[in-house]
Amino acid sequence: MRRGLYWLLVIACGTAATLCAAADESLDAKDTDEAALMVAMEIGTWNGWRRECSEMFPADARAVASYYFHWLDANRAAVMGMRGFGEHEKKDADAFEKFQRMQQPAVVETASHRVGRSTREVCVATLGRLKNGEFDFARRYPKASQMLATFLAAHPLSSSGARGYDHPVGCMKAAIEKGTGYDRAMQICSCAWESTRDALTEAEWIEYETAVATKSAEQVTALPQVQRMLPKMAACKEKFPSP
Repeated sequence: MRRGLYWLLVIACGTAATLCAAADESLDAKDTDEAALMVAMEIGTWNGWRRECSEMFPADARAVASYYFHWLDANRAAVMGMRGFGEHEKKDADAFEKFQRMQQPAVVETASHRVGRSTREVCVATLGRLKNGEFDFARRYPKASQMLATFLAAHPLSSSGARGYDHPVGCMKAAIEKGTGYDRAMQICSCAWESTRDALTEAEWIEYETAVATKSAEQVTALPQVQRMLPKMAACKEKFPSP
C-alpha cells in the first residue's frame, strides 16, 4: 500500500516538478526498504526529465545531462545508501536497478499543460531548480535519507559496490563532456565496466583510482592495468559506433 502511495507521489510530482519541490511528509519512508526504493524511483524520475528535455531540445542535451549528473553527485549519499541496502539485504548492490529505469511518460508535456508554460520554459525552470538543490533527496524525504544514512553507517557499502556506480557514472560524464551522446555513452561505459570489473585486483583498482584522483592523464595511462584495459574499452567503442 505504501509503495502504491509513493507511485502516486511520483506521478503527481514527477510530472509537475515545477510545482512540487517538497514531498508530503506523510509519504516519507516508513522503513529502509521503502527508502531505498524511493531513491531508485527518484533517479528514474529525473533521468526521465533529462531524456525528454534532451529529446525536445537536442542542442541543449549536454547541458541537460550535466544538470542531471549534478543532481546525482549532490545525492550520492542517498545513492550509496540504496546500494548499501541492496548489497546487504538483497545480496546485490544493483538490486534496485530495475526501478531506476522506470520513467513516467510525457512528464514535460504534462507539466507544461498544467502550468500553462512552454515545454522549454518548463525544462529550464525545473532543471534549474534541480541543479539548485530544491529536489535533493534529503530535502524532500528527510526520514528516508536518515534511515539510509543510519543503515549505511552500520553496514558500509563495499568498495566494489561503490565502484560499480562511480566508474560507469564517471565514464559517462567524461564521454558526454567530449561530445558523446548520453545513450551511446551509457552503452559504452556499461560495456567497459562489465569487461574490466573483474580484470583488476583490488590493489590494482586502488592504484588506478589514486592515479585518477591526481587528474594526470600521463600517470593514469602509464599504469600496466590501464594498458590491459585500453583494448577492452576500445572494443566497446567499436561495438557502439556513433549514429
